[in-house]
Amino acid sequence: MHPSPHEPVTTWHRVDILRAVGLGLLAFVLLGTYAIARPTSESLFLKEYTSKALPSVWLAVAFVALIVVALYNRYASWMPMLRLFGWVSLGSTLIVALLLWAQHLKIREATFALYVWKDVYVVVLVEIFWGYANQVFDLRKARWLYGLFCVMGSLGGLVANLGVGPLARSWGTTRAASLLVPLLFVMGLAVWGFEKLVGAEIPASARKEKPAWGDGVRIVLQSPYLWLVFLLILCAQIATNSMDYQYNRMLEQTYPQTDQRTAIVGQVYAVIDVVAIVFQFLTGPILRWFGVSATLLLIPATLLLALGAYLMTPTFGMIAFAKIFDKSMGYSLFRAAKEILYLPLSHDEKTQGKAIVDVFSYRAAKGFASILLMLLVAWHWGHLLGGISLLLLVGWLLLTVEIVRRYRRLGQVSNAVDTAPSND
Repeated sequence: MHPSPHEPVTTWHRVDILRAVGLGLLAFVLLGTYAIARPTSESLFLKEYTSKALPSVWLAVAFVALIVVALYNRYASWMPMLRLFGWVSLGSTLIVALLLWAQHLKIREATFALYVWKDVYVVVLVEIFWGYANQVFDLRKARWLYGLFCVMGSLGGLVANLGVGPLARSWGTTRAASLLVPLLFVMGLAVWGFEKLVGAEIPASARKEKPAWGDGVRIVLQSPYLWLVFLLILCAQIATNSMDYQYNRMLEQTYPQTDQRTAIVGQVYAVIDVVAIVFQFLTGPILRWFGVSATLLLIPATLLLALGAYLMTPTFGMIAFAKIFDKSMGYSLFRAAKEILYLPLSHDEKTQGKAIVDVFSYRAAKGFASILLMLLVAWHWGHLLGGISLLLLVGWLLLTVEIVRRYRRLGQVSNAVDTAPSND
């Protein structure tokens, strides 16, 4: 499948270039902070609570995510995205500083809260990042830029993942996590400066009053398209979170020493970043020549093969391989193609509705996965987990078929984006 030869030439203005460069640098730093927060908080959690407590913390993540989405929707429809990003970044600085101080005081619950914070802060900041990008770039620019943004994010994650292991060994895991405080603080201030340079995505005259608390849910329920995307993400994330549970359990058994485990986690995510970067560099050409639809269908099909390989050879190496493949695809082709799905939608759907779909569904999936795991363990049906994950991936594939059909129709009738690719 090839794009139409009559597709209009993309025009790049100075502000487009400034926004592209600024967002690329922001992606580098943002995913760099997560590459520090993730291995340190996960390793500390396993030390304090063991993998048996993962279902409980996932439920807590889902509950906190619901509250955060409600707060986010109160501001996303009227506050400029970059300004909101700065406030969330500075608020995260304060939260992580308090949690690390509480850990220093040997308050056990701080480790639990740090894990929850790690899972929530990044999806909120990533959501704001893509919400801004979807407001300022059209389809033709997005097909090329979104893959490059993912590249920059993976490069930031790669640098931090490679560095967190040596830091944990020499400083200790808790002190390595303390680097988050200055990084988040500087990032928040820098984003405010970036907004002054390129301007807000929403003119002041077009901003709305704060919406009602339930507006985001109402928007999703009234949009069959958003509802399908919500179900797709939920289905995919329950499957991958079930895989993640098995990964963490085998990681805990294979590497019982905390600082060594932190280093291994960093190495696994470094490999994820390298593989993701390869996919990300290819994202623009893939989306250009194969289109959004075929790309989205390719992802669950290949993940079915990766999960099947692990089920046939259930070792730490194979579960690590499956995790690497899942995450690298999620950070590259799936992320870029999924964001393009939102381009034909209205502003409210892109902000309030999208937040429900992305922020809540990603973390609510951990809650559903935890309930599933608890039930399987209680009924001694743990051996069924792999098969259930395969069925969920099949559901992901079938939902994708329906979503891309609706995406093609929206792209033809919407004035929110320019001409959709002929093969979509």
